[in-house]
Amino acid sequence: MFETFKPQDAQTWNQLLSQELKGKNPSLLNGKWETCIEYQPFYLQDSSIKTPAEPIFFPDYQVGSFYTATDLLTYPQLLNYALENDVQFVGIYINDPDNLFQLVESTSPLSNQYPRVLFYYSVPSLEIFENITQILESTESFSTPPVTLYEWLSVFFEKHTSNSIKNWYELKTTLTQKNFNCAEGIDLYAFDSYGAYSYQEIGFFQYYLYHFLYPLKSIPKRVYITISLSLNLNLQIAKLRAIRRVWNQFLSTNQIPSTELYIIGKTSKFYLSQLLEENNLIRNTISTLAGILGGCNTIAVTPHTFKKDKNIIHADRWARNIQHLLIHESGLTKVKDPLAGSYFIENLTQQIIENAEKWYKQLENKGGVFTETGLEFITQELLNAKQHRVELAISKELPIIGSNLYRMPQDPPLKELTHTEILMMLPYIQRIAELFEQ
Repeated sequence: MFETFKPQDAQTWNQLLSQELKGKNPSLLNGKWETCIEYQPFYLQDSSIKTPAEPIFFPDYQVGSFYTATDLLTYPQLLNYALENDVQFVGIYINDPDNLFQLVESTSPLSNQYPRVLFYYSVPSLEIFENITQILESTESFSTPPVTLYEWLSVFFEKHTSNSIKNWYELKTTLTQKNFNCAEGIDLYAFDSYGAYSYQEIGFFQYYLYHFLYPLKSIPKRVYITISLSLNLNLQIAKLRAIRRVWNQFLSTNQIPSTELYIIGKTSKFYLSQLLEENNLIRNTISTLAGILGGCNTIAVTPHTFKKDKNIIHADRWARNIQHLLIHESGLTKVKDPLAGSYFIENLTQQIIENAEKWYKQLENKGGVFTETGLEFITQELLNAKQHRVELAISKELPIIGSNLYRMPQDPPLKELTHTEILMMLPYIQRIAELFEQ
């Protein structure tokens, strides 16, 4: 059958395409995401990737849930419900050793049922970390030792100073020497929270690999990375694939034995809206879909509502069921890497890697994160990216359904709202603006 289709030259192909588009130029369908990532729905063989990219290892997906210690102490049934609904991975954010002690004491029966528990901390103090370690080592409720991960990027963003990085590096070195059960990893989710582009996230990941991970005397068997999952489905899938490729290249170039990169996706809060909060359920579903197709090991689906209190149990169940629906009803996890070989995805992946490499080199040239010049570069870059994303949302070039597009009939026209009122529709964007104005 395919023998009847004769090869066409570029001119003939463009004429046929223009005819199909009723005389419109096909180039009108092209565009840009994140100022430098181009998308082209139609392409010729000459413009496709010449060398097929190497296969990417895709792990078996595990349903995940993430909580703060405060939430679990207030609503202990959250963990019980998670256990009853086949949650395989649990992440817990803890900033206070007292909260951890209370949590371990109050939830001891459930601990030995979890195959994997990961505690996140952002406490830049060796004394506090020693207290945390003693609490975990003294309890007998865990069948396998829980993993701890010191999360330092949020501290850096809040303080905007290289001292937070230096303190973390010194603490990390001490912890390694003392052989504490502290996992190696990085929480890049903070980058999305401050408005970063995908290539900036991957660029910083490269910096982390060569300036934090590589100097270690021995690379651990598993490295954790937490990263954001936003609404642009294709771009988020390409971002996750870029992470795997950068990781594989790092291992190959430096002749490092096979080490597992455990990717924890976390649905982005950046565009969650207070108007028509039910729409946030669909946004979280799109983000989760991107995470599974992109090869996450597990995903933390953030609550769709800003009204916690009594709604937290309901929102947590929705977050779990989004994952279960995609796994059990759509059959999404039955096929490993279904997008392998897609021109569109591979092209986006390559663009992200190339722009990430340029950004990584710029950061190095500025002196890196241990210098004020390097930190000023990061701060300004993220500020520019955040402002660009906010401007797109306000101008409707980035549509946010129910907020800046297809509003309710009783809502006032968008043009009559002030800049502040528009930002208040998207509370996370407003919070970011306030932080950078401090």
